[in-house]
Amino acid sequence: MSDDGGWMVILRRLDGSVYTNRTWEEYKHGFGFLGTEFWLGNDKLAYLTNQKQFELRIDMVKADGSSFYITYDNFRISDEWSGYSPTSLGENRGSADAFITSCERNMEFGACICQGTCDQPEATNGCDNNCVHGEGCVCPDGFLFKESDCVPQNECGCFVQGKGVIPNGDTYINTDCSSRCTCNNDVLTCENYRCSPNANCEERSNVRMCYCNDGFETNGQRCTSTIREDCLDLYNAGNRNNAVYTIHPPGWSSGDFQVYCDMTTAGGGWTVFQRRKDGGTDFYRTWSSYKTGFGTLTDEFWLGNDKLHAITNQKNYQLRIDLRDSGGSSYYALYNLFRVSNEGENYRLVGLGSFSGTAGLFTLNFLS
Repeated sequence: MSDDGGWMVILRRLDGSVYTNRTWEEYKHGFGFLGTEFWLGNDKLAYLTNQKQFELRIDMVKADGSSFYITYDNFRISDEWSGYSPTSLGENRGSADAFITSCERNMEFGACICQGTCDQPEATNGCDNNCVHGEGCVCPDGFLFKESDCVPQNECGCFVQGKGVIPNGDTYINTDCSSRCTCNNDVLTCENYRCSPNANCEERSNVRMCYCNDGFETNGQRCTSTIREDCLDLYNAGNRNNAVYTIHPPGWSSGDFQVYCDMTTAGGGWTVFQRRKDGGTDFYRTWSSYKTGFGTLTDEFWLGNDKLHAITNQKNYQLRIDLRDSGGSSYYALYNLFRVSNEGENYRLVGLGSFSGTAGLFTLNFLS
């Protein structure tokens, strides 16, 4: 007999032969076999403990045969309406080194490291409650800590249907990027949202938002093309190396094309459409060759009349001609307006502007 006998047994577990992971109803009415393993039933226990003062004694035996016990001198539990929660335990004594933890309503006993809260539902910024290591009272699935209580997620200030609770400072965009919700100071603000042209609604690295298509970049509000319209556009974007780049003039309908950009001469940003050095490339070509272009951009070449027309008709351009004679002397000619017509007008020079430079009449004869 334990402590002189007279104990009413409400739970016995011996070898695990009776399954104890049961429903609310089964714990309400009781289950098992009184001669072996069983639970008496919450309804019976609530009735018994509320008729007078009872003690609670818990006896435990470890695998090595050593035994422990603990007693509480005033044990009482509530009825079903109150969740059968302990309303009193009293003072404890015994040989066990661990005591009963009583959990509040809407909480359950379990193992936890970090318990989610309404402010930090994923508990990513550390633990916000007293269950930091090992076991303790935690919120069940679908509940989060709010102040000192466990509440359903939809009672948190920043709850979004279909998503859950958004942490403070975070933004959530729905599956088709038609709505954007932001949580600040536990207040949810939602607004209509849509992707700008040249962007798609995608989820990347677990982040859903509008991402710019390839060849475009965002300025924070819309997606702009990273393909520039000429070499000056590239220069203004920070490119400073003389090299081959890709451009796409607005009036050009055949896709991007490559040009050689001079980024150092006279302030840089020059789109080179012809280079001749040593005669290694034959320039005595057909109309079709001059229309589409020929040669190698890093050596001798002609860019092409169609491309030259597309470039020079999108805005006003200057024309610069750099020459070097056999003695190594350099000259240049600069015209403040340059425009070429289309094939229907035989790529005629329709704008040249005023002249300046050091090339003099030689350049005028060259152009005639």
